[in-house]
Amino acid sequence: MFTGIIECIGTVKRASFAPGRLVNLERAATLSTALGGHLVQGHVDGVGTVQSFLRRSQDWIVSVRVSNDIFKMVVPKGSIAMDGISLTVMEAERGNVVKATIVPFTREHTIVNQYRAGTEINIEADIIGKYVLAYMGRSAGKTTP
Repeated sequence: MFTGIIECIGTVKRASFAPGRLVNLERAATLSTALGGHLVQGHVDGVGTVQSFLRRSQDWIVSVRVSNDIFKMVVPKGSIAMDGISLTVMEAERGNVVKATIVPFTREHTIVNQYRAGTEINIEADIIGKYVLAYMGRSAGKTTP
């Protein structure tokens, strides 16, 4: 059974709710959990579209076009979650394209192996990028970033 709040349900791609569709799940960290990776919250900031998914040596490079609202929160070498998979941003290119490396383990154990050009995926932007953007917006007198 799936339960979600209206805010999230309105943001995620509709295909996320298809019966039988695979999703990525992992246990949530607690305040006492040792952290060894990225900080992601499990929220969905919007939807991106896979532009390419290409092999490079033993790894794969995924290129995803995101909205302007998400792109302004992207931090090169920061984190981004694609369908809940926490990744490091390799590049943020013109045209709102974000590139990340997929290592063999991630490709084999998540739904990323189903990505093709045109696949729509859920995106969570870097939490620190979000905080900085919100702070800067408020400092400039804006109520929202």
